[in-house]
Amino acid sequence: MTYSEIKTGLDKCAADITSERARVASGKNSITLANNNLAAYPTKYGPLVTAINEYVAANPSDAAALVAKAEMDALVAEFVALQSETAALVTAIGA
Repeated sequence: MTYSEIKTGLDKCAADITSERARVASGKNSITLANNNLAAYPTKYGPLVTAINEYVAANPSDAAALVAKAEMDALVAEFVALQSETAALVTAIGA
């Protein structure tokens, strides 16, 4: 292998590392953004959760309300799990 071939290989390696470093930085930014967005969900959706709970309490036999509450409960559980996972990722990556 000639020096110019070696140099070309080194340049390619450096470019690949730079590309992957940018991908990692972008991933960290995306995870941090998701974590920040999720942190705002209790404020954003808290009034809806409260309204559903109040509606179901006032209308315990309303089938549609019970379906909405079940769906809300499932989404809250999914949110809690995702928020926990995202917070752990932020900690792990030091973002």
